[in-house]
Amino acid sequence: MHAKCEVLLFLAARSQMTYEIILPALREKKIVVTDRFADSTLAYQCHARGLPQRLISVMNRFAAAGLKPDLTFLIDIDVEKRKERGKFEDRMETEAEGYHRKVRRAYETLAGRSKKRFKVICGEMPINVVHAEVIRYVEDILSRKGYRL
Repeated sequence: MHAKCEVLLFLAARSQMTYEIILPALREKKIVVTDRFADSTLAYQCHARGLPQRLISVMNRFAAAGLKPDLTFLIDIDVEKRKERGKFEDRMETEAEGYHRKVRRAYETLAGRSKKRFKVICGEMPINVVHAEVIRYVEDILSRKGYRL
């Protein structure tokens, strides 16, 4: 699949999810959790595939109705060690190691630019420790936003 087709498909899916699921949930004051959003497009398609970041950023905002997450987790793990966490056979996960190194560097850059939003967690820790860290950060942001836990 060509990189331009790939990014357009991801943006189309994001837009549909935004208007069909996320916006209605936010209007009902629900908490929304997603497993990838605009940052993943910048990391995978712009930095790793070489597509123009400025254009894709504008398209991301358009597709996602300008929404930005309040909290983003980066579960950071060495490219080689990620294979120990599970075997994935999809098109993205079977890309060359160089591609995954570019993605990791891109996420590190994005996290460095948005330190308040990004929470970087060492993905080499035991899964139960990673889980506990995620829960701690989520509870913290929810309590700061006035949710009763």
